[in-house]
Order: sequence, then C-alpha cells, then structure tokens
Amino acid sequence: MDVMNSINLSSLGLSFDIIAGLLLWKYGLPEVINRKGMSFLALESTDKDEIKKAKKYDALSRVGVILLILGFILQLVSNYL
Repeated sequence: MDVMNSINLSSLGLSFDIIAGLLLWKYGLPEVINRKGMSFLALESTDKDEIKKAKKYDALSRVGVILLILGFILQLVSNYL
C-alpha cells in the first residue's frame, strides 16, 4: 500500500477513537442510573424507564469500547503498511 492509504487508515482509526471517547464519556456508567430499575421513592417497585435507560447506556458504552479497540487496531495496521 502507498503512503496515502496508510495515512487514510490511520485517520480513520483516529476518528473511531474520537467517537469512542465521546461515547464513553457520555454513556459510561453514571451513578444516577439504577440498573435494577428500582425507584428511589417507593420500596420494591421497578421503573421500566430506568431499565430501558440502563440498557441504552450499556449498549452505547459497549459500542464505544469496540470503536476504541477498532481504532487502535487500524492505527497499528497503518504503521506497517
């Protein structure tokens, strides 16, 4: 591969890392989410909205980790092209 493809691959990896960093910053594991859906005002009741919100945060934080790893792999591969 030529130098331009290596640079493009590295830039794509950096872009993935930036997006991943933003996803992890936003959707990391915040303290305000009750993962079991328990309401703070009532005993032993579940809040389906909190469960849904926790699932969204979990999924997006996993996407962030995957993008971060993929970005680093692309950067590493571009060094050897």
